[in-house]
Amino acid sequence: MAPPIDAREKLGTALRQALTQTPLSKISVSALTRSAGVTRQAFYYHFNSLNDLNAWVFRTEVTAHLTTSSGEWLDAIEATMTWMHAHHDETAAAMKTIEANDLWAFLASHIQELIESRLPSSASATARDVVAQHFALATTAHMAQWMLSGLEVNPSLAIARMRVLMTDQTTPALGRLAK
Repeated sequence: MAPPIDAREKLGTALRQALTQTPLSKISVSALTRSAGVTRQAFYYHFNSLNDLNAWVFRTEVTAHLTTSSGEWLDAIEATMTWMHAHHDETAAAMKTIEANDLWAFLASHIQELIESRLPSSASATARDVVAQHFALATTAHMAQWMLSGLEVNPSLAIARMRVLMTDQTTPALGRLAK
C-alpha cells in the first residue's frame, strides 16, 4: 500500500498545476484548496500564504534538481537554473518571500553537498570540504548575480561562463591542498 500523500504535497501539486495556466498573483487559496482536495484549515496549518507555499515548492524543486543529476555537478546547476528560468514568476516570488541570507545559504549548502558527492573519496575529508565549499560559494555567487539581474540571461550562457572557470578544477585543487 502506498503511503498517504500529505496536505503539503497535495497543495504543492495543485500549485504546480495551477501555475501552468495562471500567474501566482491570480491564484486564490480557495481555488487551490478545492483543487488539492484539502481544507483551508489544512492550508493554513502548513503555510502562512500562497507565497509561503510557493517558496516551499521552490525549495523542493531546487533540491530535486540538485540531487537527482547523475552527471557532472555543473550539469545539475544548469538543470536548476534552466528550471528557474522556465519558472520565472515562481522564482521571482520565492526570491521576495525567502530572506536573502536564507536563500543564499540554502543554495550554497545544497550545492556544496552536490559538489562534495562528486569529489574523489580518496581525498581527505578536510580537503573535500574546503574544495566543495569554495566552488559552492563561487557557484552561488554566479547564481545570485544571475537571479538578481532578473533571470534575464539564458541559463546556458550563464553556465557556460561557470564551465570555463570551473570545469576540471576541483581535482587539481584537491591535489594542491594535499601538499
